[in-house]
Amino acid sequence: METPIQSIGKFLDNEILIKREDLLPFSFGGNKFRIAQKFFEDMESRNCNCIITYGGIHSNLARIVSNLASSQKIPCYIISTHDGGDESPASNDFLRRISGAEIVECEKKNIAATVETLIENLKNRGYSPYYTHGNSLGVGNESTATSAYAEAFNEFDLGGGGHIFLPVGTGMTIAGLIAGKFLNSSRVKITGICVAKDRQITFERVQNYVDTYLKRHVDLESLVEITDEFLCGGYGRIDHEVEDTIREIYSTHGIALDPIYTGKAFRGMKKFIEKNHLSGEKILFIHTGGLPLFFDFIRK
Repeated sequence: METPIQSIGKFLDNEILIKREDLLPFSFGGNKFRIAQKFFEDMESRNCNCIITYGGIHSNLARIVSNLASSQKIPCYIISTHDGGDESPASNDFLRRISGAEIVECEKKNIAATVETLIENLKNRGYSPYYTHGNSLGVGNESTATSAYAEAFNEFDLGGGGHIFLPVGTGMTIAGLIAGKFLNSSRVKITGICVAKDRQITFERVQNYVDTYLKRHVDLESLVEITDEFLCGGYGRIDHEVEDTIREIYSTHGIALDPIYTGKAFRGMKKFIEKNHLSGEKILFIHTGGLPLFFDFIRK
């Protein structure tokens, strides 16, 4: 399911291309569609008949998992906590609810206990539940999440060189690309722009995804650069430069970025290019989707 690559011209003598994962043809698209498909394939292979996932009100994964479950008439449960960012009404929250997902709200400190209780209750009702994040601590399903972009890597390789930039939240997407780069001995550079957590937390999470998928420890520092210089203080927090970037890219190219993931990362990419004096490179920005978040942004 290959998505188009769109050129948007030059920036400081670098050719800027955008990989339009936002155009994947289901539930407003985005990287989480590829990942969710892998979860559903894994769920079927395990003979499970209902699905549980985790995500706050802005979660693209929760939106897509709930929509896929609805389309396949599979019961869906979402463990939901406050994101820690803007908690005003969110389109993704509305969309997961109209898909029929049952929302189980809890505090972040109670996620594991809530998952365990929900799984036990579902089993007592005769279901065989599948939790997208593995066990109640969120461990055990890293390979499934990583496989989506490891298998799709050749869509993103720019032919022996180039430089990939993308937002990094959960780390699933960038981990898949790193694994694909390693397995294909690719020379493409990969830079992840942190949009949620600081570099150390993000790096450790990505390392775990990659090592679990490859079934060996790899030197992540030699395969990727991850920066939190453009975090703006944390998940869901932005500044006027991010707002201006979203307006500019839409008004100039008709492409909708969002304030939580892609807008922040695109602005971070431009800052990274300036700071590191990149020139003459072919640069691929991965638009990881999040159209409902764009409409939340303009509604304000």
